[in-house]
Amino acid sequence: MDIKHRLHLTEKFPQIFPASAPSTNSPSLFECEDGWLDLIDGMCNLIQQRVDDGRSEQVVARQVKEKQGQLRFYYSGASGDLYLEGIVAMAGEMSFYTCEVCGGRGTFRNGGRFFRTRCDEHDGREQE
Repeated sequence: MDIKHRLHLTEKFPQIFPASAPSTNSPSLFECEDGWLDLIDGMCNLIQQRVDDGRSEQVVARQVKEKQGQLRFYYSGASGDLYLEGIVAMAGEMSFYTCEVCGGRGTFRNGGRFFRTRCDEHDGREQE
């Protein structure tokens, strides 16, 4: 993910992405393309709103990545909160229909060794 998008998320959600988390410059915290920025932003909005309402413990992101064509959000805190688990699952399911590169309508694709969610324009195999 582009540095400006990583900074946007970490500045907007400092409780989810605290300074003690892996560095915003670290590729290990955000391992996905820019097209999922809106999904991640929306998911974090819902998570932080629940925390701010006092209905859950603070969530701290450990990793945000693409795995087998799907958005994965690994976190600590709020264990057992089914509502938060549902938010994360919903974002993951939505990523199957969102191009990871541009954020447009995407399709889950089997590219041989890799699974990706891409639109027709960004389905090029050279991106694997």
